[in-house]
Amino acid sequence: MLHIFQNKSCYLHLKTVQQSIITMNLFSVLSVDSEAPIIRNCPNSDTYSVSPGTPSTPVIWIEPTAFDNSGEQPAVSKSHEPGDIFVVGATPVTYTFTDSSGNQAMCSFIVTGNYLNIF
Repeated sequence: MLHIFQNKSCYLHLKTVQQSIITMNLFSVLSVDSEAPIIRNCPNSDTYSVSPGTPSTPVIWIEPTAFDNSGEQPAVSKSHEPGDIFVVGATPVTYTFTDSSGNQAMCSFIVTGNYLNIF
């Protein structure tokens, strides 16, 4: 008969060898997470146009997501959010996903605003 009791990092293994002899082994398992989160749906860089005299406009995109091999949702920090106001010119947008072990993955893209050419 085999019984295994699990406690995050400690396992107790009991095995009946014969009717009256029981062997007991106690061991620990150390798991090191060195894998960064996996990012899904990182947007491509995008260009928008505004009418001359309009210095800025809100820009919307679908936010990237990430998952981690630990099963936990990675924390996310971001430089901008969908709907933020962007000025004419190129603006980098960065998302950084961090798992509970400190491993990081980044998603970056450029939002570029141009004036419409009105003739």
